[in-house]
Amino acid sequence: AFVCSHVLADVRGLKSSPLGCDCNKILEIARQCCLQDAEEVGSEDLERFRTTARKTMTLDIGDNLRVINIHVKEMKTEAGTKFLADYMRCLCHPEKINFVLADTNIPNSSKVKAFTARASTLGLYVIPSSSMTTRKKRSELHGQMYDERKCLKVVEATKDFCLCWAGGEQRERVEASLSQWEVKVFPELSEEAELLLPHAHWPTDHAMLVAEVDILQHLLSPSS
Repeated sequence: AFVCSHVLADVRGLKSSPLGCDCNKILEIARQCCLQDAEEVGSEDLERFRTTARKTMTLDIGDNLRVINIHVKEMKTEAGTKFLADYMRCLCHPEKINFVLADTNIPNSSKVKAFTARASTLGLYVIPSSSMTTRKKRSELHGQMYDERKCLKVVEATKDFCLCWAGGEQRERVEASLSQWEVKVFPELSEEAELLLPHAHWPTDHAMLVAEVDILQHLLSPSS
């Protein structure tokens, strides 16, 4: 979810699968966007990525703000995981402040490091949070009961991220406000080692990642 207190009603565009679902075309766009330095993605990851492309949406608010929502199907290789950062960068509007809100389904800390390093290389700010955002144990009644790696196993990871990218003058303004941004995770799983999600007081298998971003109102107002 995304709440913008100043211009919530000023929606300029809402688009599903903004780069389409042809993964080869998306790869070519990534190569152009990332100056030919886009990660190479194997055929298995590429096929899985088609689902991610279908679960992507951009929301343009006012003249200066874009919000990008992505639900990722887990990429199996490190190269595929790093390509997620390339994809996010390609979705960013060159003249707007862009926020990417994503359930990345990255399964472990080593791939998280690879993803965040790649994102930083591309100029994406990974709004910091070291907290895990999911811890669950799938029962024998779960839809993935056939998968012995998941069924009746406790799985915990940092899967949910908020990232930001801006170009030109907007980037300078974002950088000036970064120190005022706050990130919270609720429930705070790192403080409750035995807590599994969902439970009686929390209905989903992911914690809520809250990024409180303080950007002055004039940054989101129509251009003069």
